[in-house]
Amino acid sequence: MKGHLVQQAIRGFSKTRSIFKNVPKYDDADLMAGRLNHDIYTAKRLKTDFQWSEQSSAQKEKEHQERIEKVLRLTAVLQGALFLAGIGAAGTLYLKWPQVKAWWVKGDSKLDDTIIEKLKSQRQKKAATEIPFIPADQQPSSVPGVYYWGRDESGKPQKFPLRVTQFDGQYVRDVALTDLKKNLAIDNKGDLLQWGDNGCEPLLCDQDLIKVKISNYVAYCLNRRGEILIVPLEEEILRRHHSDFKRSLLTPWKKACRYNWKLPTDELFNKGEKIVDFDVGKEHLVCSTNWKKAYSCATGLQPLENSKSKGQFGVPELSQFDPYPECHELHDIELLNYSVVGDKVIKRNITKIACGDYHTLAIDDAGDLYSFGLNTYGQLGQPISYDTECVPFPKRVTSGNAHFPRDSLVRYFDIHCSGNASYAGVKPHRVKHVVNNKFVDLSSEKTDVVYFSFGNGLNGELGNGHYKHSQNEPTKIKFEMQASNPLVKEWSCGSNHNMCKLENDEVVTWGLNDFGQLGNGKKIKSCKPMSIPKILEPGSTYEENVAILSSPKKRLLLGPNQHIKAGNNSSCIFWSKN
Repeated sequence: MKGHLVQQAIRGFSKTRSIFKNVPKYDDADLMAGRLNHDIYTAKRLKTDFQWSEQSSAQKEKEHQERIEKVLRLTAVLQGALFLAGIGAAGTLYLKWPQVKAWWVKGDSKLDDTIIEKLKSQRQKKAATEIPFIPADQQPSSVPGVYYWGRDESGKPQKFPLRVTQFDGQYVRDVALTDLKKNLAIDNKGDLLQWGDNGCEPLLCDQDLIKVKISNYVAYCLNRRGEILIVPLEEEILRRHHSDFKRSLLTPWKKACRYNWKLPTDELFNKGEKIVDFDVGKEHLVCSTNWKKAYSCATGLQPLENSKSKGQFGVPELSQFDPYPECHELHDIELLNYSVVGDKVIKRNITKIACGDYHTLAIDDAGDLYSFGLNTYGQLGQPISYDTECVPFPKRVTSGNAHFPRDSLVRYFDIHCSGNASYAGVKPHRVKHVVNNKFVDLSSEKTDVVYFSFGNGLNGELGNGHYKHSQNEPTKIKFEMQASNPLVKEWSCGSNHNMCKLENDEVVTWGLNDFGQLGNGKKIKSCKPMSIPKILEPGSTYEENVAILSSPKKRLLLGPNQHIKAGNNSSCIFWSKN
């Protein structure tokens, strides 16, 4: 078998050899013979190999730009290196300044004990000048009155709560802090006072006022009859024009002031309806009545320059595309006061309202939260977009529900607003518990309370531990945890800072602090609530004051008659009998 296979292979090879027999054969020498000679070999290259192709103007411009970019990058790197080196040199010079000073003066860089003691004494003197000395003849903090801190009349910072001597021993009903030279207060008789560093003077008497707010250079005062009085702060002639002094039958021996400039309500209010609460923004006012309805209007004697509605009135006909409304003309916020269920219009009961600079919040008796106005920073709790920058109608806020389980019924019970931020208190309830207790008032039940914030927090206004430009999703305010979540008894909002009086009577503040308005003796802003040191007492020594300011246990605790108030760049504490 093997022999047969070998024979077949030999036959196949013989056939292949016959095929290549007639193929012509060439030698390499024959192929290159025409170019072979006895000359020296030199390599030959075409001159065109070294010629660059012509570039277009666009290519030349691009190449030029790339070169410039490289030079600029190298320059930036060198500048950054020099900047870092300069910072390092400056820091080293600051830390080694005593040695440098000694070397420059004495030619010796060694420090002796006398120089160290001198530096310590200089620091103590500087700190002593910053901590105010309270005269021993001044009234102690146990005596009723008013304490003020923040920006003073001259525009300088006042970092510690100091007593306003003209209110010593007095109770006041309310206080309004302004950026003007004079602040406002309502004394225990209900008279409107104007006060400052140089004294206190009456502004409007015999009106039985209980609340005062300032908007667009006009004071708005609520009296016990449910009326809002309009009091211009810079137009004394207008105040006199609307004032009339007459004798009463009950007190014929003296004249009483009758002030007739009031917010007009006759055309909108029902019989027996009166105002029970109100709040103001920069250019708008929102009030609520005993009929659980809300109304809004523009404030001021005239609109500010280039005034434009941002939806803060809650009326679609007064949007950013419509003419600005007349000042002091009340408008019924119908889309807030009423709701449509099926084919029926049902009245909604509004229990609380709050105003920021150009936005408004409202709560109804069902615990639902509504917002309208400017939403540039997410202060409405709505998504931030071009379409929702200004919302001219009430819109329900539901974004806070994501913080609780699905079977929770989220009910809002408290709202407040600073300039461009919002704050809301929430009491979550289990749906099963609500169903089983249909006839129980859940608002009176004790449950975990959560406080949310949303809006502009660039200066720490949100109190959530972050400095954020915009925040439309509600975030939890970082109150210090005690045995349970602290309940806020009283809340006051300034433009960029906030004050709270907790259930344990402790006062906490957060936000901007460039004028010392947080009351902690510093000018550093805070992004979460922090305690205020105790008030400095009369006659206390420097060492005692330092011990109070440095001890975290010596916190400011207020009594039941003491209240807090925050302004644009200032804060105060006052005593009230109510």
